[in-house]
Amino acid sequence: MGQRNLRFKESTKREGLECNTTKVGFDKLSRIILDYLGNRDLLNLPKTAFLASSTIPTDMVLRCYDWAQQASRGNECIVSGFSSHLEQRVLHFLMRGTCPIILVLARQMYKRVPDELQPLLNNGRLLIISTTKATRQSRTTAYARNQYICELVDKIIMVGVDEGSSLAPLKENFSNKLHSIISPTTCSTMKSSLLTQKHQ
Repeated sequence: MGQRNLRFKESTKREGLECNTTKVGFDKLSRIILDYLGNRDLLNLPKTAFLASSTIPTDMVLRCYDWAQQASRGNECIVSGFSSHLEQRVLHFLMRGTCPIILVLARQMYKRVPDELQPLLNNGRLLIISTTKATRQSRTTAYARNQYICELVDKIIMVGVDEGSSLAPLKENFSNKLHSIISPTTCSTMKSSLLTQKHQ
């Protein structure tokens, strides 16, 4: 188990991991530098990405919580930057379960792992990947990180993505991987059903 928590580094420039971000208004080519901490065996598991915009309707949030509780009890590896508020809340639910988790940072690797993540590292449930040497997350590094995630996984769940979202280009480019996109209509239907059951 001790070997699983060693840190590994590699530089990757193959097609698909070298991210040209000009489509969303950036001029620079972001080179992905991967830095690993945790259980790299998780990379061999089936992987689902969870990516959410920063602004999400309340009814959609409730649907995401329900999904996270179900996913936390499964064997599929959940991958995200867990950066937006909703992504952080989803991580909270996942941590309470047994599913494997890959956390992808849009900043340099932690110098000190957050206390709440250490137990997951210790029991082999977590892999942390840093995609840049930048000291802080920026819009550029976040986009490159999200593109890397989309390349890495088998399925993608995107939430709250509209035309103005930074996730919109990724939704279009990786449409073949999109799975169970949670829509406001679906959430409203579910919420109404729950309310009906409550009053029966």
